[in-house]
Amino acid sequence: YDEVKVLLKEAFDAVDEDKSGTATLEEVKAFRTKLGLAWGADEEALFKVLDQDGSGSITFEEWITVILGTMLDSTTADDMSTKLEAMSSSEFDQLLADLDPKKLGM
Repeated sequence: YDEVKVLLKEAFDAVDEDKSGTATLEEVKAFRTKLGLAWGADEEALFKVLDQDGSGSITFEEWITVILGTMLDSTTADDMSTKLEAMSSSEFDQLLADLDPKKLGM
């Protein structure tokens, strides 16, 4: 679980340009633009899903919950941790590969 969190933190930190600990809509748009990725209604909707508390920015905790929760079909940290521990090494390696920031669109 720690290795996965490190990869997610690296991706999050790349988006959080001002190092405030949150990623704003503008930071996410700017990062996607740097990667040559489009921004439209789908991406706007995804940001709203990530911004679970409606603050207008994404915290690292929101980032983990949505990104990893979606990948593992989990809704709680305990469930995510249990599922990660039950993975075979090849499944875990695939998850790490899937967490590549470019694959996440970040």
